[in-house]
Amino acid sequence: MSVSDTLLKAPTVLDGADRAQVVLEPFPHIVIENALPDDVFEALSSSFPTLADLPADLAGTNNKRFNLYASWGPTELPKERTPKPWLAFLEAHTSVEFSRKVFALFPGATVEGASPGVRWIKTEAFGEGLAEKLGFSKPVSVDDVIARATVAVNTPVSSPTSVRGPHVDSIWKAYVGLYYVRSDGDDSSGGDLSLYRWKKGAKVDPWTKKADPSLVEEFATVSYSPNTYVLMLNTHDSLHGVTTRRETGHIRRFAVTSGWFPGVDESSLLGRRRGILERVKAFVRPIIAPPTVAEYQD
Repeated sequence: MSVSDTLLKAPTVLDGADRAQVVLEPFPHIVIENALPDDVFEALSSSFPTLADLPADLAGTNNKRFNLYASWGPTELPKERTPKPWLAFLEAHTSVEFSRKVFALFPGATVEGASPGVRWIKTEAFGEGLAEKLGFSKPVSVDDVIARATVAVNTPVSSPTSVRGPHVDSIWKAYVGLYYVRSDGDDSSGGDLSLYRWKKGAKVDPWTKKADPSLVEEFATVSYSPNTYVLMLNTHDSLHGVTTRRETGHIRRFAVTSGWFPGVDESSLLGRRRGILERVKAFVRPIIAPPTVAEYQD
């Protein structure tokens, strides 16, 4: 058995998911507590990079997001140094099998095909005119979805702020999930996930990148709690944001799982950096000062 085969057998955050927990309105989503076995969570938590592992110029920023490891795109830390528990996580959550588990929770978003095992995505379930907006010339199956996973942080907070207000993710995403890896000693406040809906009578702005806060209302909050996973279909009104984080020296630790419709421009998936200069820094940094992190060791 190859290393890759072993990694793909790692548990996923959806192994214990119950369709009965799915909430369909105002958009399809599910919240799963204790998503991974305790020993798996502990391995992920204990191997998560610390603030000291981040380059100093990034570690000193106020409540900014940076991607540490990922199955795609640039990262702040060298991919070849990805800790084994996180390598297994990335592999397991970027498989076709994982995307199938996602859509199995939301059967209303797919329809069974003529061939055994094939399920076609009902793009209209995500929003009117999606297929036309994305330029699809043929149907898209669940297996066509491109699964991605990213390990990320928000830096410490010196001035209270929200990482991001109410918004909808990229129209190219079919689904998005957040897995929280809060550390035991993290006594910070805020950083929870707010789920929103449009207020009655408000003018809806489909797939908005920045919703007017006066037009939306919070209907649920997902606590930034360890080993908690929230998954949502990325419909045109899957509004969500992060609550204000108060002053803290702790980093906010999480992973993102996402499924992208085929045809997405890979060049647009560059991560959340502060412009071209930061991308250049990220490239030369490992050459100038290769990191030596205990967690990376076997």
